[in-house]
Amino acid sequence: MAQVMAALAAILYWVESEFLSLVGGACGPNAAAMAESWADQAYHSTRDVFLRFARVGACDKNGISTGGGLVRGLKADGFTVRRQYPVGDWLGFLRSELAKPSAVVTELAAAHNLRDFLTGAGMDAGPGLAYHYITAFLYHPGGHSERAGRDLPEGFWCADGDSDATNPVVGGHRTRVTAGHSLQFYTVTTLRAAQPCDLIAVYPRVKLPTVQPTPVPAPQPAPPVVQPKPTPPAPAPAPAPVSVQPRKAPDMNLFDKANAGLPLTPIQRAFLRFMEGAIVATVVSAMPAIAAAMASTAPDWGNVSRIFVATFAVVLLLSLSKWAKAHGDNQIAQEADTLAQDIEHGLPNNVKVEPSSVPDVPTEPDPVPAVAAA
Repeated sequence: MAQVMAALAAILYWVESEFLSLVGGACGPNAAAMAESWADQAYHSTRDVFLRFARVGACDKNGISTGGGLVRGLKADGFTVRRQYPVGDWLGFLRSELAKPSAVVTELAAAHNLRDFLTGAGMDAGPGLAYHYITAFLYHPGGHSERAGRDLPEGFWCADGDSDATNPVVGGHRTRVTAGHSLQFYTVTTLRAAQPCDLIAVYPRVKLPTVQPTPVPAPQPAPPVVQPKPTPPAPAPAPAPVSVQPRKAPDMNLFDKANAGLPLTPIQRAFLRFMEGAIVATVVSAMPAIAAAMASTAPDWGNVSRIFVATFAVVLLLSLSKWAKAHGDNQIAQEADTLAQDIEHGLPNNVKVEPSSVPDVPTEPDPVPAVAAA
């Protein structure tokens, strides 16, 4: 379809009113002008062709002509023609000549019977029109028409200079189409009623594009149906990993950590030493009061207080010594030990607080002397 439409668009067909000749009977020169325009693919006006034909005697001064006169004028203009007169098989001549291709100037004895199949337009000259010339360009065998875009019966695409479609009434006034391209479609039945009586084929002087039928590709065998392989079932999804939360160690207080032998900070160690000393100071301070109570005498609370303060001071200094030793500060530790001993020696002889003799930091054993080899 695309090739056909491209070829139809590439070939130009002219149609214009015969009355542009400025005379009343120039349908012959008008049909010849439209055939010449197609043959050259260049516009030849009706007026120019009429004047040329008149100069060579191919038509009268009022434009009236015969088939023989039109052949003389066309040949004088340099065109190759073929005339069939009497017409005989006019339908066969039109079919074969248009297929060559050519444009066929056709005379109709009863032209008043012409009517455009597409628009319904009749003839401008009225019911008495006879021996009128038109130009046939294309044969349509019937069926869908690419040019019309619809189904049409068997017929011919023609240019008619006397059709009401070429001389339309616009706004109440008769107008004339000049160098138009809208062809009329006459069915075979209509042309038969119009009675073709003279046929002149005009051949092109330029190369025209041809319409090549679109080849229909041979049907291809259907490809074998390949059965798809069954898709194996998808593996079961792996179970989601179980999130194992580490067990939180139970909270341990300072005494639990010390009992478990866990490492302690210097402050924690000093605090334990302080607690230990505080207990000892309390016990030592309470001993005179207990002894006095057992002897049924009144306790000397002043002496008890001095013992408690002195013992508590020793405990505090020992705790400071413990803290300093944990930090590795030997000078502070030594001074704390000396001060603690001075306080301890100043206490009464009957009350003596002995610090723990067990060192907190384990000492390394003496190195074993090396044995000389024998």
